[in-house]
Amino acid sequence: MKNILKMLAILLITIVVSCKKKDANPINDPQNPDINNPVGATGIAMSELLDYYIVSERKTSNTKLAIMYFTKEGDVIKANIHGRGYLRTKEVTAVNSSFSFETEGFGAYTYVLEKDATGRIKLKSYAHNQGEVNYALLVKKTEALAFANSSFKAGDLLFKFNNPGSLEWDIQTKIIGYTTGPPPLRIVTPIYATGPELTLPYYSLLDLGFKSNNDQFLGITVPSWKDSNTPIMLVENNGATVLKAAKQ
Repeated sequence: MKNILKMLAILLITIVVSCKKKDANPINDPQNPDINNPVGATGIAMSELLDYYIVSERKTSNTKLAIMYFTKEGDVIKANIHGRGYLRTKEVTAVNSSFSFETEGFGAYTYVLEKDATGRIKLKSYAHNQGEVNYALLVKKTEALAFANSSFKAGDLLFKFNNPGSLEWDIQTKIIGYTTGPPPLRIVTPIYATGPELTLPYYSLLDLGFKSNNDQFLGITVPSWKDSNTPIMLVENNGATVLKAAKQ
C-alpha cells in the first residue's frame, strides 16, 4: 500500500509540472499573432484600428509630419503611412497591443496602444528610432476636420483649398504697380491686389489631410494637439517648422 501511495504522489507531481509548462507559453511570439492577441485577451488587434488614424510629429527631421491610416484587403490589415516625399504600405501585426512600422529610408515608428474606460483606443506611448517624437495622437476618422473649399490661417499666413484640388498658399494683399496723378503734383498712388504667393495642385489623404503633387506640402487635420484643444490643421512646408492653422 505504501508503494502504491508513493507512485500516486509521483504521478500527481508529474502532472502538475506538465500543466505548469503548458501554461508558461510566451504571449510575445511575433510568429504567431493568434497567441499574441487571442480572442478575449486584452491585446488590441490591428483590425480595431480601421476607424482610426495616427498623426506623428518628429522634433528634428526634414520630414517631421507623418500620417498613418489602416485598410483591410481580404483578411489582411495594412498600415499606410504618408510623410512629405514618401508613402509606405505594408501588413503590420500587433503584439501585446504594440506594433512597429519601418518606413525603409525614413526610420521606424513604434506605437503602444491602450483602451480607456469607454473602450476608446489611445496611444500609451510612441517612439522613433532616429530621433524624438514631439507628439503623436490616435484620432477617429469621424473627428477629422473638413478642409475642402475652406481657408486656414496660421499667424498672418492665409491659405485656401479650392476644388478641384487647388491650393492657394500665402494669400495676401500686395502692391502690384503704381499710378501717377496729373500735373503739377503728379502724386504716385500704389495699386493693390489680393492673391496667393503660389498656387499648386494637391490630393486628399482620405479627407484626413492633403499632400501637394510636388511633395512640398503635407497637411493633416486633428481635433486637438499637444498645446491646443481646438481643431487645427498641421502643415509642413518643405521641412520647415510645422504650422498650426485654424479654420477660418
